[in-house]
Amino acid sequence: MLEKNVSESHRVCSSVVLRVFAPLEKALEDGIYMRPGGYQEFCGALRRGAQLYRLEKRKGVVAEEVLLKYLKDKNAVKRSILAADRSLTEAQQKAEEGRMQREEAEQQQKILEHVNQIQEQIILDQKRSNEENIRQLEMKMERERQRAQQELQRVVTAKLKEQKRLLELGFNGRARDMEEDIRKLRQEQSSVGQKKKSSLLKKLGSGMQAVGLAAAAFAPGFGTIVGLGTVAVGSILKIFS
Repeated sequence: MLEKNVSESHRVCSSVVLRVFAPLEKALEDGIYMRPGGYQEFCGALRRGAQLYRLEKRKGVVAEEVLLKYLKDKNAVKRSILAADRSLTEAQQKAEEGRMQREEAEQQQKILEHVNQIQEQIILDQKRSNEENIRQLEMKMERERQRAQQELQRVVTAKLKEQKRLLELGFNGRARDMEEDIRKLRQEQSSVGQKKKSSLLKKLGSGMQAVGLAAAAFAPGFGTIVGLGTVAVGSILKIFS
């Protein structure tokens, strides 16, 4: 479910970005910002575009990530415009460069925070899915146990009926020979429940081991996500690539 939400949110947000930043992109193509005063104009256009973007509703789970990715991609252009703006003194340009570096660090930190939030949601969704799978497995195992018990009971009942018939006919020896078969069937009846329980525990153990591996894969840290290879996380990585 989350991977679908991520994909749809990315699609919607990318469309919004194209629309709200279209005037800025056109101005860049026309070279409007490559002149004295162009740096401040460009920064103002970025701020206005970001404000318009954030006013849009129903953008979904990766709304902020898509915006931050766009702003991050514009840092190289921003530096070029800054270098070309002769209305700024060297000291002012250095100050702006320092501010840009701080902004980049903040952008990266926000990206990591949002990705970690999505990681946590993925883990929670996986946990819920595993719990439901375990519940379904328990129900299936219980149905199998009941069917096995019922089948054994039918066999035991048939054996007892046959033994009674033999006794009534005077075939005491043959009736005694059936005692061992009946005893083994009853023993099997009593062990069916324990066998099913043991089988269930083995399956649950394998499931929990898988959950543990998944949790390790989702350990905090952006780079760790790459190794997981899930569709949802892959979609997130595309946003920041």
